[in-house]
Amino acid sequence: MMALVGLPPFPGFWAKWQLVMLLAGNDMYAWIALILIGSLLALVYVWRLIEAAYFGTAVAGAEQVREAPASMLIPVWLLVAANFYFGINTDISVGTAMQSAAALMGAGG
Repeated sequence: MMALVGLPPFPGFWAKWQLVMLLAGNDMYAWIALILIGSLLALVYVWRLIEAAYFGTAVAGAEQVREAPASMLIPVWLLVAANFYFGINTDISVGTAMQSAAALMGAGG
């Protein structure tokens, strides 16, 4: 959720940062505003989910919530770890993106 919003050190932050720097270098400030608005809308969307999950009141007669089985928790925690790793060590993701952008723009990457 934090990567979707674009908070550091998550990968979503670095992707948005690269876009904003590229757009600022080309004086495309309207696009920067759209990126910021998109992040704010993502924050509203994510906050609604957090509010419902953690701050909402339980419905009377609802089934008791149990922990998910390990077969579901292990992949989720692996994704969390990967999110932190790629958010801090951006060499792989940013390097690949730069090579791809150069190849698409005709620089031969």
